[in-house]
Amino acid sequence: MHAAVFAYNHDEGYVRNVLAQAHTYAHAATGTGDCTTIQAATPAAFTAIDYACGQRGLPYVLAVE
Repeated sequence: MHAAVFAYNHDEGYVRNVLAQAHTYAHAATGTGDCTTIQAATPAAFTAIDYACGQRGLPYVLAVE
């Protein structure tokens, strides 16, 4: 993966940051889909997840004029 990122941007610092973020994503906790056991890293993340859980089962409505 290093070679692919380095081909995009030849800055080793950039490559390290991208690979570190990829590692974070790859090792993130996965949810069960149970909204009663929400664990979020920040209050803002909790608010967003809580809102999304409240939308489950509702029809999607595209609000376009």
